[in-house]
Parts: sequence; C-alpha cells; structure tokens
Amino acid sequence: MGQLETFRRQMNSERVRHDDIMTTRAQETVVNGRFVINNTGEARKSIVFPVAFSKLPVITFGVEIAPGFISTRAPVITAEVYDWQFTERLPISRLYTGAKVLVVSEGATVSKFTITWSASGIAYSNPRS
Repeated sequence: MGQLETFRRQMNSERVRHDDIMTTRAQETVVNGRFVINNTGEARKSIVFPVAFSKLPVITFGVEIAPGFISTRAPVITAEVYDWQFTERLPISRLYTGAKVLVVSEGATVSKFTITWSASGIAYSNPRS
C-alpha cells in the first residue's frame, strides 16, 4: 500500500467523520407539516417531528380552507398544543419529538380545511444514531 492509498483512506475517514458530525449536531431548525380536518367541531392530532428539539420548540399554525367549502360565513378555527411527546435523556434533559394538537372549529357543518404547522428551535437532525 502506497502513500497515495493511505492519503485516500485518511481523506475518506475524515469525510465520513465530518458527515457524522453534521448529521448529529444541534442547530436552529424549522420543520413544517400539514394535516386535513373534515367537518367542524373538535379534532385531535398527533404530529411527529422529523428532528428532536433540545428545548420546547415554538409552534405556529395556519389554516387553508378547501375550495368550495366557504359558505356565507367564514369558519372560526383554532389550533393549540395540549401535550408534548418527548424522550428522556438522563440525568435531567429531554428531547422533544412531537406534539398533540387540539383543533376547534365553528361554522358550516360541512367543512374541509388543512392545518399547517411550523415548529422551530434548536434541534438535532439525527439524535439516535
């Protein structure tokens, strides 16, 4: 094995190490998702983040009303987190991996809308590897 082969192995090893660090480091992250709600009333939905947040993320919600489902009055729709999904990291920290969402809507009984959500905060992109 020559010096060129040794150099290639060292470079490949360094690249793999760099890739591993980049996939597990904590950084400011924004993730988005959406789910559909049919009809008015109350609905509960669990969302799973594709990352693990090191602290409670900030979550915002938006609403898209499906075409043809607006009557004479626009519906009133709210969404909120009522519980967090997390993994304990001993001795005293948590990784936030999801949220349980409550959606309450009032308006025409036949409604269809999409809730969009966005969660932001410091997150690990691959904490389990």
